[in-house]
Amino acid sequence: MRAVAFSLSLALTGCGGALAARPAPPTPAEIRELEARVTDDPADVDARVGLARVRLLEGRPDDAQPLLDAVLAADPGHRDAGLLLGTLHEQRGEFREADERYRAYLAGSPDPALRADVAGRLERVRRELLLAEARALVAREQELVTSAPTPRTVAVFPFLLQTNDPRLDPLGRAMAELLATDLAQTDRLTVLERMRVQMLLDEIALAGSGLVDPATAARSGRLLGAEQVVQGSLSGDEAALQLSAAVVGVTSGEPASTVEEQDALERLFAMEKRLALEIYRSLGIELTPAERERVERRHTDSIEALLAFGLGLQAEDFGDFAAARQNFTRAAVLDPAFDAALLKQAAAEQVANAISPTEIAQRVVIGGEAARLAEIEALVPGLGGRDAAAELFGHEGIGRPGGVVRVILRGGSSVD
Repeated sequence: MRAVAFSLSLALTGCGGALAARPAPPTPAEIRELEARVTDDPADVDARVGLARVRLLEGRPDDAQPLLDAVLAADPGHRDAGLLLGTLHEQRGEFREADERYRAYLAGSPDPALRADVAGRLERVRRELLLAEARALVAREQELVTSAPTPRTVAVFPFLLQTNDPRLDPLGRAMAELLATDLAQTDRLTVLERMRVQMLLDEIALAGSGLVDPATAARSGRLLGAEQVVQGSLSGDEAALQLSAAVVGVTSGEPASTVEEQDALERLFAMEKRLALEIYRSLGIELTPAERERVERRHTDSIEALLAFGLGLQAEDFGDFAAARQNFTRAAVLDPAFDAALLKQAAAEQVANAISPTEIAQRVVIGGEAARLAEIEALVPGLGGRDAAAELFGHEGIGRPGGVVRVILRGGSSVD
């Protein structure tokens, strides 16, 4: 089998840092060689995957798919072919198929250099799926009117803010997230993801008092397949904040129970915990000691951290992941023990920094190329014991101004 004659470049990623290898775009001669290999040897998997990647980079997905399908028909677990097919599906707007391919890639010992990028793409794809689901549910509303809800399933709506202090607005989403987390501490209750609920509410354009209208709650809950909907509101001011919540039965459309708490803003976290425990009681769920301990565990004791967290959720809902990352980071700085903020910060970081599907396709290193990258790295002495600063400024070693080493391989026969 002839070797793939791709040009490969190595970039020094920092003083004394690791070398990151990326395949350069193939030349016309290299593309012709790939085409010849695919024609001459149908069993040449590397050539098929390599040519499929070329076609994707050329903007020819219809020509790439048969090549990838053939590889996956023979080897359903082929990692690179599956990932390239995932990028193809995403570019076509086939988000469910892209979701499946990205998940399979992440579950199968992926390239560490691509893992975070694929995870970022997966989160963007998941958002598209949630939006498509919300739109489909609204379109099927008449069909779903008589459908039975899923037993023991709860949807927590964002809290309605009835206060003159705009600084408190982020509490609407933040309180819904905290409460949903606390209600998910037992496997006897299924709590729908807050973002899924929010996307449906956005899709049917709920606003203002509609969020606390029992008839509206029943409608939205029915679309979501929930048996119960938790609606809440916050009113008053920092000195006397009133928290109210109603558990609405979707089938009846009437509140099954109503809970009210009033205290100063600084006691908000204690109020939220009392509210969660009362909702469990109203649903007839007796918590075990371990479950109750998890419910009562404080998410944070910092109001400022909670407000920053709420701003991050709002930015996340709007698809502004850079702002979401900034606010989740601020929440984590204000309270380093705020686990929910830390998790959200890491997720927003991945999504904000995610490269495009085309860039992922470019970075996939095909089998034959991987061997060449190993050859190149064997030519470069280890970084241990070298003066990174001297190399960076070109005084010694392999360093050059700009920190770039370029090695060109042609057909495996020479190194320039």
